[in-house]
Amino acid sequence: MNTSAAIDLSTKGWIVSNSELMRKSHPDDLISAWEIGVNKGLNLKDEIIFKYFVDKMNKSTKAATILFETLNDKIKVVCKEVFVRINEINDFDVLFLIDLDSYLSDKLHKSYNEALTIKKEFKKDDLKFNFIFKPLTDNTNVESILADGYVLKYAPKSRKA
Repeated sequence: MNTSAAIDLSTKGWIVSNSELMRKSHPDDLISAWEIGVNKGLNLKDEIIFKYFVDKMNKSTKAATILFETLNDKIKVVCKEVFVRINEINDFDVLFLIDLDSYLSDKLHKSYNEALTIKKEFKKDDLKFNFIFKPLTDNTNVESILADGYVLKYAPKSRKA
């Protein structure tokens, strides 16, 4: 190995290849090829992570839709607003703002029971989420909810205008 032209990496466990490509290539070409490979790898990694996130977000949305429809249609809870907070790539908090009368009645207990049932159904999907119920009153500060990280507002397709 020509130690004047290269750094001796053998002391660190690396062996410099003596291939034809190495002898004919300019070091800048090798660095460029390495950067291209790294960028492709990073782009692929980002794409895989993004697809994983979208899959989890879609499943979370499906679970929220099921609960939203159950609240409105089966339990007769008036759900006014739904917000989502992303805790991790597969962990979401879904906040349901419900009318005060429903919140103070036995409908709240039924709502939590339904939420637990739905949560169990989606547990196998490597998905973590919490359903949270809060009363919507004149004193509810939506800006505070946004500041708490609930930056996504859910607009269910089944919402009645």
